[in-house]
Amino acid sequence: MELAWTAKILVWLRWGIVIVPLLFSMFVLYYLGKHEIWIPNTPYRDLMTIFVLIVGMTSSFFLPTFFSNWKKFDSTKVF
Repeated sequence: MELAWTAKILVWLRWGIVIVPLLFSMFVLYYLGKHEIWIPNTPYRDLMTIFVLIVGMTSSFFLPTFFSNWKKFDSTKVF
């Protein structure tokens, strides 16, 4: 019974870790806007915003792949 709960908790932790980069990129954009570090006249603000969101989204997209490959890793095999 305890193994089932542990497995469920690990799944939720993995999905929580997967969503962190996207949330962090959104928080960075919020922080920059809230504290007026970026004003509307900042040059290339749109491109920087898109870049920050793309980095957050792609890292959140590739983290599940990392976790699925991580389970299959066998430490006894060396190259």
